[in-house]
Amino acid sequence: MNKAKKIILITANKTGGVVQFTEQLAETLSELNMEYVCYFPKGTQISKSFIKTKYYSINPFECLLSKDVRLLCKQILDENGSIVWFTDSALMSDMALRKICKKSKTMLTIHDPKPHPTNKTGILHFLFEVYHSICKSKALACSDAITLLSSQSKEVF
Repeated sequence: MNKAKKIILITANKTGGVVQFTEQLAETLSELNMEYVCYFPKGTQISKSFIKTKYYSINPFECLLSKDVRLLCKQILDENGSIVWFTDSALMSDMALRKICKKSKTMLTIHDPKPHPTNKTGILHFLFEVYHSICKSKALACSDAITLLSSQSKEVF
């Protein structure tokens, strides 16, 4: 294994395309004989058994007040990877990236530049979206690299 190029992959998603994307990255890194480790939220179903996986437990709705994000960041930094690649831009990922970016090289993947439409309304949801937008902007500003996965992202950025 090429220890000089250890890559840490992390997602805040438990299901869906981002998990599959993270798994595919891990598979490709493995085929390239590169050292890596994937961090997934506890409860994520991984379809590829060979993936080097670590699970963490952070309630996405409590990450604003929790010291768990700080502890996760310490665990990630202790891996001594050459880069920490956040494969999504969920609030927890944005918060962790901001804590790590001054201590390690980081990369952030943007799947969609705008939040998916939901039926959620109300002041709390509005405030959450405003706060998340601010956190995402700060994460983008301190990330060493950004990967865009859609043509809409390329238009916005």
